[in-house]
Amino acid sequence: EPKAILNTGDLLRLQDVAANNFVHHALVDYVVRIVTATREPEKFGMPDAKAWIAYGASPRASLGIIAASRALALVRGRDYVIPQ
Repeated sequence: EPKAILNTGDLLRLQDVAANNFVHHALVDYVVRIVTATREPEKFGMPDAKAWIAYGASPRASLGIIAASRALALVRGRDYVIPQ
């Protein structure tokens, strides 16, 4: 039987802390451009990529990438997101 390492309250607190990690607007713009490029690669100078992409990422992918970046920053002990 797996042993619990977090209770519900701890998990909710960590989610709240991660959600409040700072993300610079330039990084948000960068993520949005990457996601948009999966739908319209020719507008980003990658016309050949269109042949490899059946469906581009949805706009919600940007939200998911930012949320994951915030969580990773928390795990690495930062209260801010970096591009790497």
